[in-house]
Formats: sequence, structure tokens, C-alpha cells
Amino acid sequence: MKEIPEGKELEDLIIQYAKVLAADEKLFNLLLRQEEIAYDDPMEARDIQVTLNWESYEYGKELGFEGAPYGPLVRPFKLAQRVVLSVVKGELKDVSSEEARQFIRRKLADSPDFYGVD
Repeated sequence: MKEIPEGKELEDLIIQYAKVLAADEKLFNLLLRQEEIAYDDPMEARDIQVTLNWESYEYGKELGFEGAPYGPLVRPFKLAQRVVLSVVKGELKDVSSEEARQFIRRKLADSPDFYGVD
């Protein structure tokens, strides 16, 4: 099992997964639906998050990362979801922009425990 990368390598993985989310119509629509119903139907939003977590686990597994219960990249990949949503909302220009990298660095620095990184 690979270790969670750090620094620029982790940023690159998060951006790589953000591109996957943005390009996959099913995952992208799930992400938008979750954002839309988060307050009105939290149980369905949670179910969608479970599906998104599973998809990110499978993607991480394809890259050689595996672990319990969902794999070490599920939490950092949640940040990829935030990046995609920030682009949709117009807060970021592009998932792979320098602005997106700064956003990722800031979130990782502010909440390392939440994203499962040191």
C-alpha cells in the first residue's frame, strides 16, 4: 500500500481527481445534486457522499492506494470535490489553476486532520 503523498504530489493527486470528477458526467451530477439538497434532504445528501466516497476509494485503489475503511485518499479527495464546486460557483477559474492550488494548500493547512494529512 502506498503512503499518502505530501506537498505538491498531494496537490497533484487532488487536482487529478478534481479533473476526473469534472469530466465524469455521473459523478459530476451526483456532486451537484448533493450540493443542491444538502440542507433540504441531509439523508439523501449523505447517501450521495457515500457513493462519492466509494468512487474515490476505487480511484485511489487503481492508483495503488488501499486501506481501511475507505482508503487513505478518500478524505483528501473530498477536497477535490470542494475544488470542483468552487469552479462551478465561479470562486475558482479552473481546477488546475494556480488559484486552485492555493485553495488546496490553504484548506490542507487549515484542516489537516479533516483531510487526513499531517
